[in-house]
Amino acid sequence: MTERNSYIYNVLLSVDQLGNTIFGGNPDSTISARTGYFAARGSERFWVIQERVINYAFKPVDGSNHCREAWQADKNETMYEAGPVAKIAMALTVLPLCLVIGTALRIYKAFA
Repeated sequence: MTERNSYIYNVLLSVDQLGNTIFGGNPDSTISARTGYFAARGSERFWVIQERVINYAFKPVDGSNHCREAWQADKNETMYEAGPVAKIAMALTVLPLCLVIGTALRIYKAFA
């Protein structure tokens, strides 16, 4: 990974961790890791659906199991469940962002 790519990756990771924190999660974990953890536990349908959306968005660069792999990378972190308001806010943020990210990654892969 080049220095520029590493910088961009670190900025995006920080934004993801900030988002997770805003939605009541662990500040040292990402939305993807949190989603992968709770989807694997099968605790609620919300997490399973969100996992599918995120995995689809990142499939061009990470394969079809992005959230579970993110969780495994953060397996020593504590994952906090989200309340109903946080879940609504997360869904209203994650879905549109994943549509944009997924489209952008597919276009990038097509021309790279």
